Amino acid sequence: MIVLTVDDEPAFTKAINDFIADIDPHAKVLMANTESEGWRIYSEFGNSIDLILMDGNLGSGITSVPLIERIKKSGFHGRIFGLTGADPRSSPLPGQMLRAGCLRILQKPVDYKEIEQVLQECPSVAIEATG
Repeated sequence: MIVLTVDDEPAFTKAINDFIADIDPHAKVLMANTESEGWRIYSEFGNSIDLILMDGNLGSGITSVPLIERIKKSGFHGRIFGLTGADPRSSPLPGQMLRAGCLRILQKPVDYKEIEQVLQECPSVAIEATG
């Protein structure tokens, strides 16, 4: 399994990636902290990526919506899950991310059980629940 995590907070990205590596030691985890890094890595790996975990706010007022749309328009067949601290009751961002191509939005702070569930939902993943 190959997972791409795009988030402007390097410590958060590393924590998510360490968690994924702990539950699936065979996973290849790619990290990007900017929109341009996310696109560069996606362009290199393309449809070999099984799952993208995408933060909604990539810093400096940049949302991930254009990147999600660009990835989907390129023919990406994997799954994209959004990550955001934005409240869906008061912010349009979660809805925009869903319309752009995210399957679901995971609310920050992220519950690691949700990340584990997302991994288990990927067709190419066969991991055991950590309980």
